Amino acid sequence: MFEPDRNLPNEILVHIFSIISQGDLTKVALVSHRFNAIAERVLYSSIDIVEQPTKNAPKRSLGWCKAMKRKQLYDIPRKLSIRWRIHMDKSKSLPHWCSLLNKNIRRLTLLDILELSIAPSSEAAIPALELIIRDLRLPNLRHCLLYGGNLRWPTGSPCCKPKPSVMCAFIAFHSGLRYLAVVDISESAVKLVPHDAVPELSIFYGSHRGAPFILPGRSVYHLVLTGMERDLSNENLSHMALTSVPLRILDLSSNWISPSVLRDIAVHLPTIEIFRVRLTLDRALTPIVSRPISIYFAILSWGGRISLNPFLGGIP
Repeated sequence: MFEPDRNLPNEILVHIFSIISQGDLTKVALVSHRFNAIAERVLYSSIDIVEQPTKNAPKRSLGWCKAMKRKQLYDIPRKLSIRWRIHMDKSKSLPHWCSLLNKNIRRLTLLDILELSIAPSSEAAIPALELIIRDLRLPNLRHCLLYGGNLRWPTGSPCCKPKPSVMCAFIAFHSGLRYLAVVDISESAVKLVPHDAVPELSIFYGSHRGAPFILPGRSVYHLVLTGMERDLSNENLSHMALTSVPLRILDLSSNWISPSVLRDIAVHLPTIEIFRVRLTLDRALTPIVSRPISIYFAILSWGGRISLNPFLGGIP
């Protein structure tokens, strides 16, 4: 007699369980001890927590911390994403919650992806994000997103101001990072990052003022920027061009960019092959429309560099 619980190899069960919803997987875990062990590994391999803690405790985050007390789970998580969406300015327990997260994250020695979006607290002496990442050492970390604002309403201006020494130590230790996002965090937090840190970095997502401190000398080929157009100065652009490999992808889709700034980008970053931007065409289309408009466009190159000059030449 064929009994799935005994006859199917673990590899097949893992594949089957990986396409089952989390709700159904928790039911499957009740079938047998074997199913429970396999389902648990699938459930905890990728954690995505989104909640809105205010006066009340972040129940999902604290529940995850409680579950992670079991040593058999330490080597399972590969991805951890925690997003607290609104300001937590009424809770005196915030430092304690952050301390619990820090204590449990540091146990995840095989973690590959860490994403933290923690809104700042107006009454906290120390930013919550700083409390969570302080002294974290994750030797297998390759992808890291640190968001100091709110993912639903990113401002592009620094909301979170962790100690530069804490941010510097965190980035410098994780030399294997290939993707780094530092958004809505003061650029002073990345100014002190050593030039020889994160040598394998290939994708950076950050502010116009932070990127000039991170890009020089590093093999970044994909750049995503957010912030104010005025910070895309010629000086900052010239520093962004100092990567050790050609910068091929530039994403400015969260910005309002004028044709004059596009001209500066074309001069300083001539190796761009893929470009995404929200373009403001108020002056160019004044005779046609009564108000400024924006458009998205991407330029793709198949085997060669692009030039923005033919496009910009037709704009007054």
